[in-house]
Amino acid sequence: MIRGFTSRARHIFALAAVLVLSACAGEPAGLGAEDRGLEFVDGPADHVVGGVIPAFRIWVTDLFGRRATGLQGGTLTLDLLAPGGATQTSGFATVPLSFGEGRAAPTVSLPAAAGYSVRARFEGVTLDSPPFSVVAAPDLVRMTNVSAGEVGLIVDGANNIGRLQDSTHRTTTAEVDVGVLNSGALTHSVAVFAPDRRAELVQLGWTSAPDIVTVALRDPVLLPVTVWIVTGSFATEKAQVETALATLSQEWAKERAGVAIGDVQFRDATSLSAQFEVFVVPMGAGPFSGLAAGVGRDAGRFNVYVVLSARDATSALVGGFSEQPGTAMVVTSAAVTSSGARVFGHEFGHNFGLRDTNNLEGFLIDGNMMTTGLNSMNLTEGQTFRAHFDRFSALRGFRTGDAFNAPSCNPLEATTDCPALELRVWAETDPAATVISPG
Repeated sequence: MIRGFTSRARHIFALAAVLVLSACAGEPAGLGAEDRGLEFVDGPADHVVGGVIPAFRIWVTDLFGRRATGLQGGTLTLDLLAPGGATQTSGFATVPLSFGEGRAAPTVSLPAAAGYSVRARFEGVTLDSPPFSVVAAPDLVRMTNVSAGEVGLIVDGANNIGRLQDSTHRTTTAEVDVGVLNSGALTHSVAVFAPDRRAELVQLGWTSAPDIVTVALRDPVLLPVTVWIVTGSFATEKAQVETALATLSQEWAKERAGVAIGDVQFRDATSLSAQFEVFVVPMGAGPFSGLAAGVGRDAGRFNVYVVLSARDATSALVGGFSEQPGTAMVVTSAAVTSSGARVFGHEFGHNFGLRDTNNLEGFLIDGNMMTTGLNSMNLTEGQTFRAHFDRFSALRGFRTGDAFNAPSCNPLEATTDCPALELRVWAETDPAATVISPG
């Protein structure tokens, strides 16, 4: 008699062989083979992860399905059947019985394949388990110092199909299964984006064995900023800039940008307004050389100049202009008043080496923080990756303790080391509406 076989994903593999005794329970001695049967009452999962069959139990029961606790001895033998039904390992485990129960813990390691089964043999009675698959143990990314909220990953490597580039994952736990990866790829890396944490990049070599990659998440990068007020009322402009920069930190946090405004120092340069409140990009010189020489520039900090008006190299009026990449920008008083955090986010993006995204394929028509003329505060993870890791980003100079080799990213396209600029781990949530002109 064979009863149903229960299969539950990820539960302990349990194989129970049942000796059907007689109607007289507890007296197994003297039964012939014709009186016995084997029954699987708690079977293996559909697949075994990692190649080693987890421990399982074996019961002997009587004719009525009751455990034969009076059975003190005996040994059940297990054979491993390879895919296709051939005996791969005869007697790979023997299970002593005590009080009608045996416990087996096989140590044989199996290569990944489908169609394995276990054959149970007990005093002339034989029964095969339903087939099960063996799958390779996955590679894992484990994160420490994880904050509340969802974490996103971009993974590069290769699997049994071929190269795996820019595979995205999301998790609310400190560990994520990234699949079974191997060494067959040009780049091997894991980039992590998390709420209230800076982006992290780990470069490694995936192997054919199960890999565990540990990523220590750190606090956001804090930007030291010096604000030079060149126009208007110092107190009024200072208050507006403070509000805008505080809002920008909040917007960056929403986008998991991993960066925030840190120490802010204000300099009153309104006495120089007649000379410097109208900014025009000079020809044949660094665009900020005049401001640096005439107003000032603090080394090791981002320098913001609040001016009355600004014109770019085409003489067009703009709300802001910045080094790309670099640590200096001008913003107009009107732009700070009308768009606040938006103009600063856009210009800091240029400092980080990001380009304007107007009309770029893959970007929402409603905009992005780097789309001029729109009020969106979105950033893609492709942009955040470049801001933190590209060797030309000014943000790199304010990160400490990094162990990776900074890649040289194409500013607009994917490369072997950098994801597509438009790559997102999370969908955009802030469609733009108000038209502004950040420059």
